[in-house]
Amino acid sequence: MVRHLRYVALVLFVPVLLGSPKLYGQSTDIRIYGGYYTENSDLFLGGGLGVNVLMLTVVPNFEYVFLEKGTFYTANLDGHIGVLPLPGFSGWLGGGFAYIFAKPENGESVTRGGFNLIAGFGADAIPLSPYVQAKYVFTQTNQFVIAIGIRL
Repeated sequence: MVRHLRYVALVLFVPVLLGSPKLYGQSTDIRIYGGYYTENSDLFLGGGLGVNVLMLTVVPNFEYVFLEKGTFYTANLDGHIGVLPLPGFSGWLGGGFAYIFAKPENGESVTRGGFNLIAGFGADAIPLSPYVQAKYVFTQTNQFVIAIGIRL
């Protein structure tokens, strides 16, 4: 478990330190979101930090999936670029790396890596900047994920 926490810390905090707004003058936002893993019909909560570096937004994030039996969570390092330049709205496409931790109630822990493909749409002119995002996670057990969230 301690080894897993080190990986989570690495994925979530190293990009933040390397992309500190004070160092480069870019904007940063906190993201809080929840959604649905469609493959297993499971709900999840997540959070991350969006760091804008030039035209790329780097988003280290963590998701905890609520299971009836067992434990499932992911640490991700995603990046995306804006593709919808409308006043007050934003759209993005991107991808990233996923590190997945799963522990069934009666079984061995499984840790595996994977890749994410992401598409999202946000309303920047509305307070809390709500957004919706779809993600496909490529691993041994592929997952389609739908999320809604806010950016602070």
